[in-house]
Amino acid sequence: GGETAIRLAAAEGPRTLALFEHLVGEPPQELVDIQATGRGLARLHRLAEDYRGPASLYRLDLRHLLRRPLAWLLESPNVDAAMASEFGAIADRLEARIDGFSKLSGVHCHGDCHGGNNFVVTDAQGQRVAWFFDFDDAGPGFVAYDLAVFLWSQHLGKSELDAPAREKYARYLGAYVRERELPQADLAAIAAFVPVRHLWFMGEHATRRHEWGSQSLPPAWLRKQLDVLRGWESLVTPEPAP
Repeated sequence: GGETAIRLAAAEGPRTLALFEHLVGEPPQELVDIQATGRGLARLHRLAEDYRGPASLYRLDLRHLLRRPLAWLLESPNVDAAMASEFGAIADRLEARIDGFSKLSGVHCHGDCHGGNNFVVTDAQGQRVAWFFDFDDAGPGFVAYDLAVFLWSQHLGKSELDAPAREKYARYLGAYVRERELPQADLAAIAAFVPVRHLWFMGEHATRRHEWGSQSLPPAWLRKQLDVLRGWESLVTPEPAP
């Protein structure tokens, strides 16, 4: 017989109840687990190369990652004309920088691999292995973007990486490139996607203002993000650890 979907009343309307298996493990904190995450993402990308399932809801191109989030952000009542002009100019420069790289590689992206959407467990051979979940933002897109999300997470609250954060990302990226080849253009482009990721993140928050209220993006915080984004425009991708 068929299965009956259970519908729940949510703030945004009816939602279908989803039940998942319990996943043991913990988010990556130690360097060995961060390396396992980079290695795991590389394996995920490699295994997805011959994916022939249903098409994704998203294509993680610059329209999805940059232009639509910018439009949502500019609809916020707390973004005045001066801020709108500055956000638009930053987006233009970011797009020009990314377009300036030689052809960037595509891949089936996880889309939100910031370190909190995977657990690391010990397998039967005693190796630390990453298990990924939360594929809500997955879709075909830039491999450089998927690798930039973890770098973005290390940069939050920092204009420059401190030594521990730099070591974490170097280990993460080093584990990835040992598992899956990464062309030099993609490697160089990773840092350029960090501010793109941040604009995407801000745009996602902007779409929630009808639930969270306009003060979820207060004017002082928005002005600070302009400084953050400008500072991140000149980022250079850290070298992967050998």
